[in-house]
Amino acid sequence: MPFPLIKLLVLGLKQVSKPVVNYAKGKAKTSTWIRMCFIKSAQLYHKYDVRLLRKFMGKERANIKPLNDEVAVELGAEMLGEALVFGLGAGLVYFEYSRQSANREEKEDDAEQNFNELTEKVLDMGLHIEKQNAQIRELTRLVYAYSPDKTVETAKGKGG
Repeated sequence: MPFPLIKLLVLGLKQVSKPVVNYAKGKAKTSTWIRMCFIKSAQLYHKYDVRLLRKFMGKERANIKPLNDEVAVELGAEMLGEALVFGLGAGLVYFEYSRQSANREEKEDDAEQNFNELTEKVLDMGLHIEKQNAQIRELTRLVYAYSPDKTVETAKGKGG
């Protein structure tokens, strides 16, 4: 698949995930369980993100201030949207891999079937040639048996 098509597909997936994220944000306002899941996952993400940034910047490890609940819910919903985009992308990659594998197996099966058919035809031709050789020998024997002695000697002299 060409690169611009991939970018377009990813952009489309992100656009599709936006209504899901907005729905999840709305549910987080009414459902305490969803709200808590978003807050905990966002706080955990924030904690490791800040630690990693500080480590790369060479700063010491200090206490990391947690996000307020509204920002955490927003971040949690965005993480859900990104997870959906990633999951859909991974699913598409798996689907394409499965499709390519099935096509490859089908081609291999066709090639094997063609090879087997050709092998069978060669064996049949070999048997046919053996049969024809036997018939030629029999006809040659009959020709020698019914021919005068002079013809037999001439034929033997030319053939042998």
